[in-house]
Amino acid sequence: MSWRAFAGQNVKRVFVFCDPTKVGPGQSSHGVLKWVNKNYTSIKSLNPSLPLAVRGVKGTPAVINVQYAHDQEKYFNVENQEPSDIDKVMETAVLMGEYAKRDRMEHTKIPFDLVNP
Repeated sequence: MSWRAFAGQNVKRVFVFCDPTKVGPGQSSHGVLKWVNKNYTSIKSLNPSLPLAVRGVKGTPAVINVQYAHDQEKYFNVENQEPSDIDKVMETAVLMGEYAKRDRMEHTKIPFDLVNP
């Protein structure tokens, strides 16, 4: 199954930052803008409640900020990357959310001997 189908379960929100003055071919934000144009609609249709925002900020590097539950977040630098590479970055980010969720569940389990002294 594609990571797109369960992004909303593993990720709290996604912010994509790029420099609107550097979106031409061969420039640092070109790949991320192409990735957004190609994938935004499909990701939102599969995950309608997932906040997925794109922000153009002059002078900023192309970065994807992924926020997980419990205010954990991770920044992924996607400057000068092709859309296929950014797709792999997002797959990794969504899987990191799944592993973080499992890790939190493991740490919150109460040992059996504490439940029944």
